[in-house]
Amino acid sequence: MDGSVLPVAIVFVLSWVLQGLLTYWQTRRLRARIEKLKMLGRVGIGVSGKTSRVYGLLAVYIDNLIVGAEKLTGWTIFAVPQPVDLLVGRSLHDQRSDCDIEGLSPGLRSAFVGAAESLMKRKIQADITDGVDTEKQDTRAAGQCQ
Repeated sequence: MDGSVLPVAIVFVLSWVLQGLLTYWQTRRLRARIEKLKMLGRVGIGVSGKTSRVYGLLAVYIDNLIVGAEKLTGWTIFAVPQPVDLLVGRSLHDQRSDCDIEGLSPGLRSAFVGAAESLMKRKIQADITDGVDTEKQDTRAAGQCQ
């Protein structure tokens, strides 16, 4: 090995290890935030974007009322989930893709739609397992938005 290649290889390996450690640290912080949201109710996570990812976290109570909403955006590992108070108190059904909520960017809107869809899907699966008639339980018509 040439003498100039070894320092470059060492820097490359150290950078790779540092990236792994910082990713682990960010994942632990996000998991801790999700656990705090779980104290409020069921939690759904949605993702939007290919190059610039946006994560939407929704916590809903038994009656599908949103009791916590947070977003995670940013390019670095120092991105921190931030509350989205605009959604708190709304129905989970307002997060459908056909309901427009002013004040949310398209990417963030898409992430919250994904989170809502995952929550609704899990709720329907749980209701079917429990033998609950899900059609009678959903009091909102498909075209109603708050």
